[in-house]
Amino acid sequence: LRAGQRDVGPPLQGVVHREGQVRDRRARAGDLQDQLGQLNDRGLVRGYTGDFSGALADHEAALRLVVPSKDPDAGYSHGQIENDLGFALWNLGRHGDALAALTTALDLRRAHHDLYGEGITLNNIGNVHRSLGRTGEALAHYEDAAERCRRSKNPLYEAIALNNMGQLAVDRGELERAERLFI
Repeated sequence: LRAGQRDVGPPLQGVVHREGQVRDRRARAGDLQDQLGQLNDRGLVRGYTGDFSGALADHEAALRLVVPSKDPDAGYSHGQIENDLGFALWNLGRHGDALAALTTALDLRRAHHDLYGEGITLNNIGNVHRSLGRTGEALAHYEDAAERCRRSKNPLYEAIALNNMGQLAVDRGELERAERLFI
């Protein structure tokens, strides 16, 4: 394992290996949309194991395959990849690059009326602002994220946004507010 990686054991390491084999087979078959999805998915798995450099490489490779088109699925995929790229960049401490990718993701998700994705991306933008000490901007993004997640019936990311708001309240010494957010 590299520094910062979690030991996820052989089962998840096997998934990463098999994911690469599937991607290679699909690339030979010429299915660009599947190849793009496989690269991005492998990047997510790498990020979950703490390999953010590997995740970044996969998300960047997937991004290179994005072809602008009028196909709604292509725009949706592009927004998701930009979001995942921004998340990896944030975890690598590349805050400016993360904000650029996440802003692009948010614009794409708004253009495709992807309220569910907007909530996730707004939460990630809040994380970057929090890392930069911009607590007011972080809070505004978390609140916006929680509201969009609620409206799009995404309880997992609504809970994540509320938790992040609670953590921010703790950071700011607002313990009563934090308690309400954590319950």
